[in-house]
Amino acid sequence: MNKKWRIHFVPHTHWDKEWYFTKEVSTVFLVDNIQKLKSICDNLESFKSIVFDSQLSIIDDYLSYFPEDEKIINKLIKDKKLLVGPWYTQPDMFNTNGESIIRNLVIGKLGSEKRGHSLKNAYTPDSFGFNSNMPQILKSTECDTLIQWRGVNQDHIEKSVYSEWKGIDGSKVDFYNIFKYGYGLTFWAFDSVYKKWDKKNMSDLAKEYLDKFSSTHEDLINWKKVNKNTGNVLCFPFGSDQAPIIEWLPLFVDELNKIDLEHEWILSDYDSFCEDIKKSTKNLSKNEIQGELKYGQYSRTHRTIASSRYDIKLLSKKVENQLYNEAEPMGLIYQKFTGKYPERIFEKANKLLLECHAHDSLGGSCTDETNREIIIRLKQVQSMLESQTVLIKRRITEYLNLQKKDLIIFNPLPFRRSVKVVMPIVTRNKKFEIFKDQSSISYRIINQKFYNRDQFIIENETHYNTTNNDEKGFYVTEIEFLTPKIDGLFYDIFKVSDDELKLVSAPIFEKKIKNKLEINDIGIEVLKNGDILMTQNSKETIISLEAMFDAGDTYDFSPSKINRKKINELISTNNFTIQDNNLVVVDQNWKVFESLESPKKIDQNILIKIFINSESVDIKINLLNKAKDIRWRILWNTKTKNDFSFADQSGSLIKRPVIDQWNANRWEQDKWKDNPVCIETCESLVYLNPEGETKYSIFTIGNNEYEIIDKDFSTIAVTLFRGVSLIGRRGLEYRPGRASGINDYPYATPESNLLEEMEFNFNFKISNDKNIAVASKMHFLPTSAFQKQNISVYLFKGQTFWMSKVDQLNKAPKPSNLFEWENNFFVACAKKSYNNNEQVFRLYNPSEKEVEIKILDIGSNLVESNSLERQEKKLVNKIGANKFKTIIKKGEK
Repeated sequence: MNKKWRIHFVPHTHWDKEWYFTKEVSTVFLVDNIQKLKSICDNLESFKSIVFDSQLSIIDDYLSYFPEDEKIINKLIKDKKLLVGPWYTQPDMFNTNGESIIRNLVIGKLGSEKRGHSLKNAYTPDSFGFNSNMPQILKSTECDTLIQWRGVNQDHIEKSVYSEWKGIDGSKVDFYNIFKYGYGLTFWAFDSVYKKWDKKNMSDLAKEYLDKFSSTHEDLINWKKVNKNTGNVLCFPFGSDQAPIIEWLPLFVDELNKIDLEHEWILSDYDSFCEDIKKSTKNLSKNEIQGELKYGQYSRTHRTIASSRYDIKLLSKKVENQLYNEAEPMGLIYQKFTGKYPERIFEKANKLLLECHAHDSLGGSCTDETNREIIIRLKQVQSMLESQTVLIKRRITEYLNLQKKDLIIFNPLPFRRSVKVVMPIVTRNKKFEIFKDQSSISYRIINQKFYNRDQFIIENETHYNTTNNDEKGFYVTEIEFLTPKIDGLFYDIFKVSDDELKLVSAPIFEKKIKNKLEINDIGIEVLKNGDILMTQNSKETIISLEAMFDAGDTYDFSPSKINRKKINELISTNNFTIQDNNLVVVDQNWKVFESLESPKKIDQNILIKIFINSESVDIKINLLNKAKDIRWRILWNTKTKNDFSFADQSGSLIKRPVIDQWNANRWEQDKWKDNPVCIETCESLVYLNPEGETKYSIFTIGNNEYEIIDKDFSTIAVTLFRGVSLIGRRGLEYRPGRASGINDYPYATPESNLLEEMEFNFNFKISNDKNIAVASKMHFLPTSAFQKQNISVYLFKGQTFWMSKVDQLNKAPKPSNLFEWENNFFVACAKKSYNNNEQVFRLYNPSEKEVEIKILDIGSNLVESNSLERQEKKLVNKIGANKFKTIIKKGEK
């Protein structure tokens, strides 16, 4: 008989590799599961297939213990019995760099295909929402459908759980929401059945299961409620967190079909389901949804997790920058000299980084023990990449026969530009000059340390303190300067001179006890209440600091129900200026409460350095946190009226309302899982644009969370960090009900209070810059440089090692000025192709207007491709609004 519904019953396991347990704990059970799979995989009655959370990394984990099983594992993947990909890990979508999400899909899909097969479509069961550029990212990696759970509200699925999702750039993908119960949809009813699981009584078990499932989840198979316009095709995931391999499922499904007269149960996988539902709905009109998916109506999306474990998020951003914007491009420059490219090192680094981007891992909602492991992995990547780039730089200095005091600056982008350099300079003397040819280069001192070899100590801030200068020590001075233009993927050579007899224009820094400094059109004044008055282009704004109790947990901020007010009380502020360094230093002492549980107030010192640039202000904040259960924010009152904020997200520019009144009015009466509070995320930029032209912008690195507050929504509040004491708490104001993560046990996370030294870096700017999102990306680019010196070789990883001899194959390498850059796009990827020795560049246009790419190297044979570096086509020299473009340079390097 013809049955009304087709239910794709998909065996899977949702494999959190780490969470309230470490990766080592879960790997033991991973090994046990794969061993079970090997034992039953050839018995058709026992087993058909399992989706291992669509993430390839579990294969790497297993094979690290059993490399001898690689052939059988590859066969299981090729035979579609063990289904992995297109992800490498199941990522966070709001706290990663957009390039990392692309790499996650590319490494996951290409790696799975290399082993035999990859799932085509992106099954993403547990990520805490989805940013609005995901349709473009998915399409670029040949994923046509997103199967997901968290982030939708009723408006998204009112017409159907199967829709078309339109991204911020206009890209569209099919979209299927696993309504209400998510990836554990059919597994809860299986719990009691599994206790009696045996091949001999499959008929009785199937009946018991069906009765229990139908009585508890009838709404899921009711056409009239949610499953409209699906062509009578449904997807029922069968699995849960760390669910084991279930034997005899083919027999079990056969028995279900014998007793269920209305539904056809199909033992299936996600690609087969996508193919079936697409075919069955081809004559039906498909609903279109748009925008971000981060609403907690049916499942929690943890909208304030972006400020949890700032230390992890900052380190992740730095490593992303180091890999994509320095190490890989330096590999291309190295390839010009030697024909070699360290792809295995970069691949390993990228995989380790992506392991830290899993939704719980990067979110910071883990135990202290697990978070320590995440930090260790990120630092391993840092060390690996620093050592590799130092090796490349040292070898290039040898090829170029550089001498002591030579300074080589690299431009890791494929166009000619002035390079902003931020780097340490090692000298014998306190004062020094930098020359290009015979011209002195002006620079700014950020920090200076004296390494006293005699007393074996390091003295800080010597540019405004008195330090004896002798032969028993040396200076390490962190400086910033802008170079003359340097060719693309090339270098230029400078000189460092600290010969006191020849110094002509070395900076002289004079400390003055003042609270005010004006440079050109920018003024900074420290007020008596500790606030900072910033004036630019005749517009006065106020910058201040705010601390509040955080009664939340590692997942979410929650205001205290007892004290919702600002809790930082200024005790003293000491200020001074250094005119020649364009610097204002503010040393403040505050009183704050020790913790939620303690009425005691403690001292909190905060050091603020404000550097005035030609068109903006850099602000560096340092503190040693002493308080628990606290949230610190930096506030910028622009004194303007705003209806919208703007931020970058995954390489696009998004416009958001400052208040979501529609959802705010209904979330409690509709019993949402969490409050749609308008605390938002950004990648590196947030700004207000009240007058249509003037932008009040803040550039960030690692501070991924902001809120627009105060009367007229005039103030940008960027979260510095949150300190919390538990993984999960019950009954939060923004998230009522059970504790997230672990509801049965109050799992303490004292280290998540971040009682440690922290530094925060921002750039504040009032401008009419039409390419402000590009400027934010360029601002925090890492410096690629190397100083040839023998004063100390212990400051950089890999500098003390002897190097093997590698021949310089190309004696006259050439620059790569592929484009003329007009500040209208940024390059997030410059690397060797996965497929051959061709070069790959990914260009982003984070703006609301199409931009033109001016191609200079017409003869270089440039083509477009997708993010998988296939489907090549003729290059069109335009990038649409909020689009990115992958370009391959073919032929000679």
